[in-house]
Amino acid sequence: MPPEATNYDAFSQIYNRHWGAQYANFALETLAPLLEKIPAGGRILDLCCGSGQTSRRLADRGFSVVGIDNSPSLITLATRNAPNASFEIADAREFTLPGSFHAVISLNDSLNHLLTIEDLMSAFTSVARCLPSDGIFLFDLNLAHKYETSWGGSMSIVEDDAVCAIVVESNLQQKLATFDAATFIKIHGVWSREDAHLCQTWYEPEKIAAALQQTGFVNVQISDRKGTKLNNWAVDKAFFWCTRA
Repeated sequence: MPPEATNYDAFSQIYNRHWGAQYANFALETLAPLLEKIPAGGRILDLCCGSGQTSRRLADRGFSVVGIDNSPSLITLATRNAPNASFEIADAREFTLPGSFHAVISLNDSLNHLLTIEDLMSAFTSVARCLPSDGIFLFDLNLAHKYETSWGGSMSIVEDDAVCAIVVESNLQQKLATFDAATFIKIHGVWSREDAHLCQTWYEPEKIAAALQQTGFVNVQISDRKGTKLNNWAVDKAFFWCTRA
């Protein structure tokens, strides 16, 4: 993830407890058609891997999994959650890894944190470098509909050793969505506070398809979670499937 997302360090414990496993379950449903195309033991790169629950589930199925994220705290958690996968701290916009992968995945609107089309294209270029011809790239992005209709409000999480207050807002004119969380963690009887400020933006699917083609990808398909081709963009999330030229 980009520098804007390193604030996940401040939010990592809550993310790990309350979102990581849930997102991993959704991811496995989405990835089912992809996994059929990858040979047993094939290599998968989990780009913006978070706290590693998706990586663990893939590794449990026998795939060789590498996860990267630029949050050191999330990578520490991922290493604990998925000891059968490998993890590195790296920026999604500029990374180089040894060898090649059968597929690269990036789910749970991770790439919405890339706030310019130039940053997004840099990430696509890095992905292309680690895929062979016909290697598969699958990722999702929240679309404008999400930020126009349901991105907004507040919530809280209260536990014996953790309290988190969250506020999310959208500025439609600036195409900027924000996520602010004040997290209080109790360790050895002492409470400490950390604040997370995260930003997202959104892109027209046609612009994403063009950016993929410019960075070496072909056969771009845009679908919903079940793999059905999208005919309009009045949905919260789109899934992009493509292959390396």
